[in-house]
Amino acid sequence: MNMASCRYTHMISEADITSTLTPNCGYFVFAKILRTLPPDYICIDGTYFAQESYPGYIKLNLLSPSIKLISTAHTINTISLTS
Repeated sequence: MNMASCRYTHMISEADITSTLTPNCGYFVFAKILRTLPPDYICIDGTYFAQESYPGYIKLNLLSPSIKLISTAHTINTISLTS
């Protein structure tokens, strides 16, 4: 849990993501990505969980190695979930 918490804190402080939800336990969080991701990056939004209260938020696995794609992206831009 410490690694997930550290990654979340770092990504918030670096403006990689924004979220009104804080992961208090576990290693997933729903957040808005503020970086441009590769076009083939797979995103799971709230529609997969019948949760539409947070449009533009996606589920992030804070332990995934692919999380580096978010923190190393250079251009700040909100990801489009419709593409």
